[in-house]
Amino acid sequence: MKLVVQVKLLPSPEQAAALEATLRACNRAATYVSSVAFDSGVKDRNGLQKLLYADIKATFGLSAQPVVRVVHARRGHSSPCPSPPRRSRVRGDATRDRPAVGDSRERDKV
Repeated sequence: MKLVVQVKLLPSPEQAAALEATLRACNRAATYVSSVAFDSGVKDRNGLQKLLYADIKATFGLSAQPVVRVVHARRGHSSPCPSPPRRSRVRGDATRDRPAVGDSRERDKV
């Protein structure tokens, strides 16, 4: 049996400011990845990661995991149709991970 616990984070004002700054940097990075994917035609995660990883880390000051997540989240968002790249929302989806496939099945068993 699995136990699921919901936790509410209560960051201090300094921590909240740091989290907000990280989220904004992730969103700017996601917009950049989308633009480069659109312009270069590279759409696969590994190709985009190879092309952009070091650049995103240096430009946006993000650590490894957010960089990988941003590239992963944006890998399929540039359609082959000639349209402008997708822009991230202020509180966009760059930092939200989709749950693993097994999570919903496990939850249904409880």
